[in-house]
Amino acid sequence: MAARTLSIGRMPVPDESAPFRLQLFGTPALCAGGVATRLAVPAKAVALLAILVVHFETPQLRSRLAEILWPETTDDEARANLRRHLHLLVKTLPSNALALTKNGACWNGEQLGCDVVDFLRLSSDPRTFEKAVALRQGELCVGVHDDALEPERQALDERYVAMLTDLAYASYKTGRHPDARLYLERLVAADPLDEGHVRALMSLRRETGDRAGALREYNVLAARLRTELDVEPERETTQLFQEILYASEAGSTPHNLTGETNSFVGREAELEEVGTRLADHRLVTILGPAGIGKTRLARRSAFNQLERFPGGVWFVDLAQSSSRVDIERSVAQVLRREITPTASPMPAILHALDAQPALLVLDNCEQVCIDAGEFAAALFAGSKASVLATSRHRLKASDESVLHLQPLPVPPEATHHNAEEVMRYPAARLFLERAATVAPWLRLTAENARNVGDILARIDGLPLAIELVAARANLLTLEGILKRLADRSTVFSNRSHGARQVTIRHSTVEASLQWSYALLSRPEQQVFARLSVFAGSFTMEAAQSVCGDLFADVLPAFSELVESSLVQTRFAESEPRFVLLETVRAFAAERLRESADLGIAQTAHAMHYSEFAQRHAAEFVSEQELEAYRCCDLDASNFAAALRWSANANHSMALRLITSLWRYWIFRWTFDEAQAVLHALLDSPIFEYEPVELRARAFQAAGMFEKEKADAAAARTYFELALQQCRAGNLEVQELEVLNALAILEFNHGDPARAGSLYETCLEMQERKGDAWAAAETIANLGAVAQSTNQYERAFGLFERVLDAFRATGNERGVAYALRSLTLCCEMLGRYDQGITYGNECIATYERLGEQARLADGLQTLSNLLSMMGDQRRAIALYARALHILSQVEHPIFTMLSLFGYGLASFRAGDHLEAARTFAKAWTLREAKHLSLQEENHVFFCETTDKVKALLGERQFEVAWAYGKSLTINQIAHAAEQSAERPAPSVSI
Repeated sequence: MAARTLSIGRMPVPDESAPFRLQLFGTPALCAGGVATRLAVPAKAVALLAILVVHFETPQLRSRLAEILWPETTDDEARANLRRHLHLLVKTLPSNALALTKNGACWNGEQLGCDVVDFLRLSSDPRTFEKAVALRQGELCVGVHDDALEPERQALDERYVAMLTDLAYASYKTGRHPDARLYLERLVAADPLDEGHVRALMSLRRETGDRAGALREYNVLAARLRTELDVEPERETTQLFQEILYASEAGSTPHNLTGETNSFVGREAELEEVGTRLADHRLVTILGPAGIGKTRLARRSAFNQLERFPGGVWFVDLAQSSSRVDIERSVAQVLRREITPTASPMPAILHALDAQPALLVLDNCEQVCIDAGEFAAALFAGSKASVLATSRHRLKASDESVLHLQPLPVPPEATHHNAEEVMRYPAARLFLERAATVAPWLRLTAENARNVGDILARIDGLPLAIELVAARANLLTLEGILKRLADRSTVFSNRSHGARQVTIRHSTVEASLQWSYALLSRPEQQVFARLSVFAGSFTMEAAQSVCGDLFADVLPAFSELVESSLVQTRFAESEPRFVLLETVRAFAAERLRESADLGIAQTAHAMHYSEFAQRHAAEFVSEQELEAYRCCDLDASNFAAALRWSANANHSMALRLITSLWRYWIFRWTFDEAQAVLHALLDSPIFEYEPVELRARAFQAAGMFEKEKADAAAARTYFELALQQCRAGNLEVQELEVLNALAILEFNHGDPARAGSLYETCLEMQERKGDAWAAAETIANLGAVAQSTNQYERAFGLFERVLDAFRATGNERGVAYALRSLTLCCEMLGRYDQGITYGNECIATYERLGEQARLADGLQTLSNLLSMMGDQRRAIALYARALHILSQVEHPIFTMLSLFGYGLASFRAGDHLEAARTFAKAWTLREAKHLSLQEENHVFFCETTDKVKALLGERQFEVAWAYGKSLTINQIAHAAEQSAERPAPSVSI
């Protein structure tokens, strides 16, 4: 079959923010909002689609396509097959993605973005090569085995390799060696048996000081050649390997550094930082927790400093040292100084290091950190030597520069589907390089990128953990490794992988942590174990609560854990917070389970967060509401952990947690677990023995959960039970809260008369108490009832009273609400100019308050009025702004209303396709979140949806509906922005 050339367009590349995109590199899929949905069509249909996409500028004759794809059938059968598969694609893809004629077919790239099309367009200009290669997430249509695709695959692969080659060369010529290395690594990944690319990568690694990495590249290549082709590397490759192997890395500088057996990955910036600090300080300490790679970084840094220290570079392992005498004897032994059992080795050490600048690498100083600091001070006073130390504690010596080593950055969860993005992270590169030494066939692909990202997240990016897990790649699949991570001891052991060359304390992550743990005092061990009860980060106050019964002042022990790098510091806006890496937390949890403190720690943890929640509960109904919610966000995981424990161990505490936090969980829409626990507690036989106030609040919370889930009957039952408890306990304040919630429920579910009666009862109680603020809010609710019963003049008058009252009491949030309500009244009364004035003032007030969700609601309220006036462009522009806000601030009800409003405005503007897509998203959100609509609005939007369906026709409506359901809110907001920029005829309904 003759090769087919690729067409290269000069049109602008489609916007990558388009709502829907086709992915053909890797697994064929339709992508929306970062979620990829595999194309549910036969492989032959995918092959047909790929051919049309690759030749996107040239319409393909149906006869030619039939011949290519079905070469072994008759012409009539082939053409029938083609028609059937084209029909499948038209049904599967968003509308107008394919342009079909009687004799031909063509990809319509302006209607649907595609990675292959963008790749081809970007590959026409060297300035956009980098963007082009980033799009390739694997070969064309992974999993589709069809000979018809081979010419396209080969041509795309050749173009990809050519661009990577150009990028690697350009990066090298301009001195950007890290970039050149990455491009060469991709070239080798694309074709691991291309020895020219492997040699280039070996040479670059050698040139940048990574001799071990260069040797590793040769060993991996040789293993692959023997496994796959049963041949040895080319003579030129072997010669380069021998040159690197036998070259002296040390020059004339004396040293005792041993050659590294594998490459150095992911610490390039830290290497440079160590060198910079050694130029300015005589003592540099690399600080970090177990397994983070301190020793490896120190060794590599020492190699890089050979020319700077002509007096020698000497590596001294202090793991077995317990005193300053031990340190001095270990250093003297490395320097080959003769010492007597009774004489101090220090004079001999100073004499050996006095002639020229030298560097001592003191490894594993944590158990002798003070002694090591004193030794360094004496060394500096009598010689020209410098010290590079590794420790889990500071040495606390003069002129000490401390470098805190962090875990390797791991890919965030949002990138786990994207192989190119995952590969950018040092943790991923380290994992894949080490895995390749035992499993040469393993490559990062679109299919396994998620597993790799999940593995790295589970092990915190700790280099030692990464290496130990990667060593299992020849025995376990990536899925198997993920499952085994639940039992860390079986995965992290490396006894079968060169354990004789590794010290005991480095043989497993657990053993390394055990080494750190053994260095702690008994009180420090107890505090460390108890800190494992925290889920996520925590404050010093919380740590004191959990550990305070051990001794009065936890701070000294806690400080030591921070100094030992077992506890990491994170800085929030208000105060420092602390966290245990997951690997460390799992180890600490084991120690806690072995002790008698588990129950004590869990009780103290739950009690702290229960009391914390009760302190903040009042803020949820104050001007500080949003601040309180943001504060609670930091401890959301701890609240959930406390709830799970107390649900089984302390029902009263669980009830107090729920009754304090139900507003927060509803605001964040994360109350499913709390609701399930509350139902179980309400059914418990001991519930009736709880204090009457707690019972009342529990029924109130249960009612609010049901109200949010739109189960009016269940909510009504719980509210009535809450009222019974309030009246039995004479709890007037709480009774008002429940009456108000019940009135809102009745109002939202079609009984405004009862809602109005309940509000009148509330108003009477509030006026009797002299609570002007609360009375104004109730009058506002009465205004809403009047609106719902079409008493717009009465509603308008009530809201004017409310506006004056809230302005008098300084309630800005109330002012904004009154302005919003007046805007709605003006819409219904036809007072459009006055409504626009109120609407703009409402928006300005919410902007000043910084309340984003309410701002979005104000925007959609004004949008509704503008749409009713017939000004669809301005209305749609405001809907776009509201939806952008709601894509960042989760508020399902406001989002649903904005979607319905934008869909209606699109319909009125004559854009029936956009109306169908937006209504689809609105109805889908309503069903998923069990949101309620007032009955008249529900009927109105159902009727409007039916009108859209009739205008589009059933087939086009179904395609638009399926497309709309897959969109994200942000994508719809972008579509609204674009719609607002183009004028459209106004169509009345």
